[in-house]
Amino acid sequence: MHLLETFSLSTGLKIKKPWILEQFFPLGLDGDFIALQPFGKFDSRKYDYWNEVMNILSPVLDKNNIHVIQVGGKDEPRIDNVVYLAGQTTYNQTAYLIRNAILHLGIDSFGVHIASGMGKKIVALYCNMYLQHSRPYWSNEEDIILLEADRK
Repeated sequence: MHLLETFSLSTGLKIKKPWILEQFFPLGLDGDFIALQPFGKFDSRKYDYWNEVMNILSPVLDKNNIHVIQVGGKDEPRIDNVVYLAGQTTYNQTAYLIRNAILHLGIDSFGVHIASGMGKKIVALYCNMYLQHSRPYWSNEEDIILLEADRK
């Protein structure tokens, strides 16, 4: 059972699509962009190979004039080949950026769930939470790619 359904059952509250006040954030980029939230607050949500991922993807993204913006906490390391905005946006500005991105990429976090509520395409890594409990609740299956560690 999804965590949202568990909370709904235990509180008696109905599940509705999330709404968050978005606040404009000027990017000044030409072309499309992908929102990247590579880290979470738990050590288990720290994937060590984001730089390698971006080094592989960058030539294709550059060729297609697609930028990657990194959002997240202020003390998170900068990933190669991105526009670094970690710690520079509020939750509301991050929501605005996610709404305007062509894809949300990252770990199971705030961004994944906001992107799901906005009907965005998502590629996400799952580590300490099982997919069936915390997958993007409002997304269509054809819009998401979710990768989960083999726990065996």
